[in-house]
Amino acid sequence: MLDFSLATPALLAAYAAGLSQLSQAERPVMLILYGGMPWLYWFVPPPEDMSYIYPTRATAINTLGGAYVDDFGTAIAEINIRGNTGYKMGGGFGNGMLASGDLLMVSLRNMLVQNYHQQRLALARAGQDPDTIQLLLVDTLNLTMFKVYPRQFQLQRSKQSPLLYRFNLQLWGLERLL
Repeated sequence: MLDFSLATPALLAAYAAGLSQLSQAERPVMLILYGGMPWLYWFVPPPEDMSYIYPTRATAINTLGGAYVDDFGTAIAEINIRGNTGYKMGGGFGNGMLASGDLLMVSLRNMLVQNYHQQRLALARAGQDPDTIQLLLVDTLNLTMFKVYPRQFQLQRSKQSPLLYRFNLQLWGLERLL
């Protein structure tokens, strides 16, 4: 497991200062799988739309004398990524080379829908901890990193742009690492 306890405020400030030298178009957004069969998906072109929802676990209780809030802290973050793989080239690295959009879509789909869960299941059946398989979202554009769980993957194709693979990815942000 990655250890982020050494990420002091000074180190994070230096990291952010280094990224501030890059234009937003050059800052990568990636999904990284480790702990089993390693895998990396670099979103090239960058996602068209990304949203982070940070809900709280709180309930308002109304009483005769007023109201109060039962506060249980923050809940699991909801992360939505919408984009496409481009017409010709994209950023998924399997063998160190760029691949076409259809191959990138297959790689992204297979990893999030099948392989991630199969690797976790195989560890659980072997009596090992399935949480050794970790999926990270590294978002240098928004200077954040989460340990995530793939919640939903949607593939979209249309007649108007038959060569373009569009996707909508919903993740649960289990733990904010940066």
